[in-house]
Amino acid sequence: MVRSEDDAPKKAAAETSETLTSEGEIAGDLDALLAETCTVCGKPLPDGATAAGLVDDRCEVCRVGPLSGPSTSDAPLEERELNPRTEELPFAGSNLAIDQEQRFTVSHVLKDSWTAVKGSKAVIWFGVVVMGLVLAGVEALHVSLLPRAAALGGAAATSWVTIVSHLLASVLVLLFIAGLMIVGVRHVSGRDYSWRTLFCGFALPGRIAVAGFLLALLITSGFVLLILPGIYLSVGYSLTLPLMIDKGYGPWQAMEISRQLIHPQWWRVFALYVVMYVIYLLSCIPLGIGLIWMVPLFFVLTGVLYQRLVATNGCSGSRW
Repeated sequence: MVRSEDDAPKKAAAETSETLTSEGEIAGDLDALLAETCTVCGKPLPDGATAAGLVDDRCEVCRVGPLSGPSTSDAPLEERELNPRTEELPFAGSNLAIDQEQRFTVSHVLKDSWTAVKGSKAVIWFGVVVMGLVLAGVEALHVSLLPRAAALGGAAATSWVTIVSHLLASVLVLLFIAGLMIVGVRHVSGRDYSWRTLFCGFALPGRIAVAGFLLALLITSGFVLLILPGIYLSVGYSLTLPLMIDKGYGPWQAMEISRQLIHPQWWRVFALYVVMYVIYLLSCIPLGIGLIWMVPLFFVLTGVLYQRLVATNGCSGSRW
């Protein structure tokens, strides 16, 4: 009986040691399992991935994508909800979490655009000046060709020269405006850009020309018919050019996606453009000095709208 009492503590100690050993083995197995799987998507990591330097235990796909989990942006736009939701609007080296339902107001968009305009004026004004010089060159060429055209073909020839020169100028304006909008988009989203970004529209001259023709046709028709449809379309199609260049959409697809994205916020976007027009008029009064900030502000504002409406509705993936 005494011997049995002496063995009891030894037996309890042995059982405790076995329990601790089992718990240690389970913890070790769990750590090994977690170390061999991606902490974002849960997929197994390749052999030797941890040793190769995957300190954050993420697979190659998740390291490229967001930390919050696998992306669903590959689904067609029609299958995703075009509803406002929380987004991140990074610019000027900071991240600003924004809830569209609460913060998509004219005052907030203008405030964010004014905050983001810093650091963008030089590139944008460079693009505006280059555009002006190119258009001046086109006009000079047009004027120089008129006497020759009149001598060779009379009034009909001069009319054709005028039409072609105006069409060329219109397409060039669209190409430069598209590049300036992309500068605003990239500046607001925190992506790299340079003066070369101003000419990204020249990679798609045919598509942009077709988009310009369709926009002019539909918007003009809307104004001719009842005026209101023209106003609606001019606002709804305002993101067509950046969608074509940044996402690679075709003209009609970009126009319709722009309209679908703006439609839920149409009145706010319309009011925003009205306020911008009033500010533009006021900035012209003191010798046009306010235009130094007003012109870049317009393209940065386009970037803010693009970030709020496009990036928050799952239209991910950029060509530039």
